[in-house]
Amino acid sequence: MLKLWFSPLSNHCFTIEVPYTLSKMTKHQFIFSVLFLALIQTPIASCIAIYWGQNGNEATLNETCTSGRYSYVILAFLNKFGNGQTPEINLASHCNPAVNGCTAVGPELKFCQNLGVKVMLSIGGGAGNYSLASREDAKIFARYLWNTFLGGNSSSRPLGNAVLDGIDFDIARGSSLYYEDLAKYLKDYGRIGKKVYLTAAPQCPYPDSLLGTALNTGLFDNVWVQFYNNPPCQYTPNNTGNIENSWIRWTSSVNATRIFLGLPAARDAAESGFIPADVLIGEIFPVIKKSRKYGGVMLWSKFWDEKTGYSASIQENSEPTRNGSATNVPSTISIPPALSPAPSPNSTPRLSDSSQRTSIKWWIWLMVAIGLTIFIGFSSLCYLLHRKGKAKATALLLFNQTTNRAKRRKMDKKMSEEVQLYSFESLAIATNNFSLGNKLGEGGFGPVYKGKLPDGQEVAIKRLSTSSGQGLLEFKNEILLIAKLQHTKLVRLLGYCTQGEERILVYEYMHNKSLDFFLFDTNKKEQINWGTRFRIIEGVAQGLLYLHKYSRLTVVHRDLKASNILLDSDMNPKISDFGMARIFGQQESEANTKRIVGTHGYMSPEYALRGIVSTKTDVFSFGVLLLEIVSGKKNNSCYDSEHPLNLIGLAWELWREERALELIDATLIESCSRDEVMRCIHVGLLCVQDYAKDRPSMSTVVSMLTNGSRKPPPPPERPGFFIERGDQQAQRSEEAERYSINGLSISELKGR
Repeated sequence: MLKLWFSPLSNHCFTIEVPYTLSKMTKHQFIFSVLFLALIQTPIASCIAIYWGQNGNEATLNETCTSGRYSYVILAFLNKFGNGQTPEINLASHCNPAVNGCTAVGPELKFCQNLGVKVMLSIGGGAGNYSLASREDAKIFARYLWNTFLGGNSSSRPLGNAVLDGIDFDIARGSSLYYEDLAKYLKDYGRIGKKVYLTAAPQCPYPDSLLGTALNTGLFDNVWVQFYNNPPCQYTPNNTGNIENSWIRWTSSVNATRIFLGLPAARDAAESGFIPADVLIGEIFPVIKKSRKYGGVMLWSKFWDEKTGYSASIQENSEPTRNGSATNVPSTISIPPALSPAPSPNSTPRLSDSSQRTSIKWWIWLMVAIGLTIFIGFSSLCYLLHRKGKAKATALLLFNQTTNRAKRRKMDKKMSEEVQLYSFESLAIATNNFSLGNKLGEGGFGPVYKGKLPDGQEVAIKRLSTSSGQGLLEFKNEILLIAKLQHTKLVRLLGYCTQGEERILVYEYMHNKSLDFFLFDTNKKEQINWGTRFRIIEGVAQGLLYLHKYSRLTVVHRDLKASNILLDSDMNPKISDFGMARIFGQQESEANTKRIVGTHGYMSPEYALRGIVSTKTDVFSFGVLLLEIVSGKKNNSCYDSEHPLNLIGLAWELWREERALELIDATLIESCSRDEVMRCIHVGLLCVQDYAKDRPSMSTVVSMLTNGSRKPPPPPERPGFFIERGDQQAQRSEEAERYSINGLSISELKGR
């Protein structure tokens, strides 16, 4: 007897039996039998249903279905409907339907169905706001489900054009009214179009208080009873009686095609009711499989199943028992007479002549189909062999594409957990189609626009220009980095868009633009008095201290400058633009890079000349920024008629000549505290010292600025990147030699 375990699209699990032994088969009979079995076999999983969608860290739909473990995948949940509400689907951090982010689930859904896995949408769940107010309400909701997720037509389909196999009722709160009407309406739609499968997930106390009436309609194909979180009817250690008695009650009372045993896939997946796999296989299955209605096992949930591998450990034992008394599915399918051995001379024919002619005619058509299939297969094989080189290249390309898609899905999953995904259309509406009237400015990243979201929130929208040189991978890495940084002195990233060729970042809107807008404008600088400037200095220092010491990641910004300090409506500063930031490991203090990025005048000597990056790189930039805030002057300008002194050089010369207060912006003379000004100049010069080891850490900087250090700051040493009076030629020669180290050059990238 030759047997094949088989699970067709109806999700019954049964065997095919060939009623003779291999020794009696002729060569042709064997070949045709193998072809027959190969043609009708469908690669579907065992009899296990799984809930998916409530944890962004679980596998994708594609990965879930290709595991070969599940017959049903239930998308959880649509948890807002009824009473005039606009229905909403919630797939946790897998996607955001509010901005059409879940349409990407559609192709994966179809992929699962092509493997023979049925995909259901579960309505209800343990959280949400749902109920049905009347029969008319149930009718309206049924129409919505049909047009939006099933076989109907709607201009708005959250999961794209994919058509789900049916609806799962997981009603765990609210009223029990009108769900029987909803089931009837859905089944009626299935009679005029594609069949609608109905499943339900009642609690094990019988009858279920919320679904009992609906289940009495007999319209449900599968019912997966939740035998957990209910001690009176669940398994407890050394006691299988409660669950066995409850199972008998359900299978003998509920008019459903199949009943599934609903279980948690891990101990932590439910408060109680977990059954160890060995107990389930050895003690529970032998009892419950005696029922004709046993259909398999339902598990909560995919996330927990990945943690424990529970489905893998029970998969081979989850199918219904294969005997006539234990299942309502035929246990065998006989190979047709055309493939069977010839009857013995003494045997009596069991079929009439007409029956035999009908059978033979049917199998002739089958053989023709098999022959065509074989012909097409061999033709394709010959073609592939003829084009062997191209085939190998294509296979490699497909492999790389699959690998890259998997990496992108993994990264997209991480991104969706952290920030909002916006559609391009919604951002175009928010910015009046990126009009010039909404444009705030433009940097190396591209133009920045002011936008207003539908809820009235104002946002800043950065649109990546095609000439920025930043690819999709770098763009997504930037998003993941910024999303992990949360501090009041850092600009908050709200979301992003990667639709088509678009690369867009959505930030909180800062009403007063950037610091350079005020600081270097002779008419506007008067609006920021000394109190405001000192508050900005302290705020930027606190933000850098967080990046260097207190964030989950040690981050070096690498492009700290006045244009990257944004100001809110109260002129409070926030550090922005992390496109050039560098992450350090816990044991790292510095690193070497061949890609030198930043803005000339703010880069430290060791970074600009030798590519050495450390937190002291940011300290140098902060020192330059501090001197600019005090003086209202740009570092890159020349401030001596006879000698080419930049701002750092001017501050150093004035400090050495004990005339440091002459550096202060003229607009601050009346409003400033001279002690605070001197302290800031002192700290600024300490930060721009030539050698990184001499510069203070940001924690020391914060302490010195707030006058919290007990000892007075040490005197500053010679700063980097300035030309000293009386030694221009020697300095030029020395700097020219230093610039040629390792053949590295400075990349002057403006802030984006």
